[in-house]
Amino acid sequence: MQQDALDNKDEPLRNDIRLLGRILGDTVREQEGDSVFELVERVRQTAVRFARDGDPAARDELAALLDPLPRDTTQAVVRAFSYFLQLANIAEDEHHIRRRRAHDLAGSPPREGSLIFALDSLATAAVSPEAIADFFAHAVVAPVLTAHPTEVQRQSLIRNHRDLARLLDERERLIHLRATPPAYFVLRVGAFMTIGTMHMGFTVWQFAHCILFVIWVAELLRYGMRLYYYRRAV
Repeated sequence: MQQDALDNKDEPLRNDIRLLGRILGDTVREQEGDSVFELVERVRQTAVRFARDGDPAARDELAALLDPLPRDTTQAVVRAFSYFLQLANIAEDEHHIRRRRAHDLAGSPPREGSLIFALDSLATAAVSPEAIADFFAHAVVAPVLTAHPTEVQRQSLIRNHRDLARLLDERERLIHLRATPPAYFVLRVGAFMTIGTMHMGFTVWQFAHCILFVIWVAELLRYGMRLYYYRRAV
């Protein structure tokens, strides 16, 4: 049950990655040609099979695909996977924002790793302000500088990443705007129908069940519409 709920929460992330992967694939085909695109796909599928199943035959197939490649083709394959990982990271960052927004709207308690959660934990553990002040008075905070200058990104690349993250966020908001009105319509109609049952001699218990059923149907419709738009790559 918990795994199913987790899978449902991560479905928008998987759809975002599929969308970005398709766009990247179209770009590879346009810039490098069909042969490189098909090679990248074969490498991807074989690598997934090896990582998922630990198939020794898949590892041998990967070696047979990659070892004889000329330098230019190797660079194109490596560049394609490098771009895909960057796109996947951007999608994951946007998914974290999506989940944080959902928790805020739902009024969820502070999540582990947040500052509020840490402060609440200190209060629950009855840690005194003096102990906290003493800890920070003796704590050592040191910046860590990377030793790899290749990790320094150009401003143009950073700007492109931010633009892509912004577009993903706008897509998320658009899907929410499209999926919400049908659910609200069902909720309004169901509310009027439920109020009408009061004149039919329904008990309070039956009235409450009707209200809960209407809310459940509206929420189910909203989730289904969101999933529909995600899979349509809106």
